[in-house]
Amino acid sequence: YFDGSEAADYTVSFWVRPDFETMQDTDGNMPDTEIGSHEACIVFGVCAANGDPVENGTQIGIDTEASNAGVGYLNFNFTDNGSSTTHNINVDDAEWDNTDGTPTQMTSNNWYHVVYKRTVSDGYGYAYVNGVYQGKHVDNGFYAATDLWSIGTDLDGVGPVDPTNNFAGLLDEVAVWKTALSEAQIQSLYIQGKYFNIAANMGTNLVAYWNFDNNSNDQSGNNNHATI
Repeated sequence: YFDGSEAADYTVSFWVRPDFETMQDTDGNMPDTEIGSHEACIVFGVCAANGDPVENGTQIGIDTEASNAGVGYLNFNFTDNGSSTTHNINVDDAEWDNTDGTPTQMTSNNWYHVVYKRTVSDGYGYAYVNGVYQGKHVDNGFYAATDLWSIGTDLDGVGPVDPTNNFAGLLDEVAVWKTALSEAQIQSLYIQGKYFNIAANMGTNLVAYWNFDNNSNDQSGNNNHATI
C-alpha cells in the first residue's frame, strides 16, 4: 500500500474456507498452480497493471501438505529483484520468522479468519489466523495506484491480464485498511465472527470492504467495487 509517494501501513482481513480436495491432483500437489518452487494457490495478491509481479510485493496463498491432501497452511510469495520465492508459515527460514508464532494447520471445508498487516516503522509484515500470531517477514512492498488487487486468483499476462493459480473454496468479508490494526483489533475481528459489520464498527481508515452479500460492491463507501 502507498500513501502519496511513500509506502504506508496497511491491513488485509478475510475469511477463507479452503477445499483442499478440489485443489489437489493425484500426486498430492495443486495442479497448474506453481508459484516459485512450490505448488500453491493465491488467496489475495497485488500485481502491476500489466500482470508483472510488484517488486518487493507480497501475495497470500495456501499450500497443502504433500503427505496429506486434506490439510494445509498459509504461505507467502515474495518478489525481490524480479525473483519470487514462496514460504509456508510452518517453516522457519531466512525469509519467514515464526520463532514466536504458532502456525495454524487448516483443514478442508472449515472457515478460518486470516489477517496480514504491514508496519512501515519496523518494515515487517505480520500474519494471523483466527486471532493467533503466525510469524513475520520483511515487507518493503510499494504499491502504485495503477496496480491490480486480486482476490482468490493471481493475475498474469499483458493486456488483458489472465487469472491463474485460482483458489478452490470460499472467501468472504474481505477488508483493507490503510493502517496496521493492533493485535487486539485483529483478535476482536475473529471473535466477532464472519457476520460482523466491519463498515459500521471498524470503519476508521477502511479503504475497501467486500462482504459479497449478493454483489461485489465496496461497502466502505470508497467505491472500490470488485469485478467477479
